[in-house]
Parts: sequence; structure tokens; C-alpha cells
Amino acid sequence: MSKTITEPAVQGPLATRGPFKAYRVQTGVERRYTPLGTGWRQTRTETTYDDLGLVTKVNDLGDIDTAADDRCSHMSTRATMPPG
Repeated sequence: MSKTITEPAVQGPLATRGPFKAYRVQTGVERRYTPLGTGWRQTRTETTYDDLGLVTKVNDLGDIDTAADDRCSHMSTRATMPPG
């Protein structure tokens, strides 16, 4: 049986009304654990977002006990809707 622990990435408040505040909550860090015969394999993925909540970077560390499987992706462009 595997397990996953997720740490949120919180932005905001994005809006307020009286005592109420709205925040954007997305996955920031995800740690996954897979059982092995002698313990657990832990993998980790870190995701960062811009001010619109769009992904700007995904750092996939893979198995945290080795750097050989690490991958990092940067997103430098974003799709925008045409005016009108």
C-alpha cells in the first residue's frame, strides 16, 4: 500500500467581503511513499505558480535518495484569450 502527502501552495487573499477572504489553494509539494521490502521509497514533486495560478515550474525530484532521476520543467509562455 502506497501513500501520498500533499502540501498546499496558497495564494491570496484574492478577494474579500466583510470578514471572509478567498484564497487560491493548489498542490505545492507532493510526496509519495512506496513500500519496499526493507522500508519506503520516497518521491517528491514541487510545483510553483504565477500570480494567475498557472504553473511556472515543476521540479520532479523522483526518488529523493538519488539525483540521477531528477527533472525540472520551466514554463515560460502562457496562452491568453484574444480581446473581444
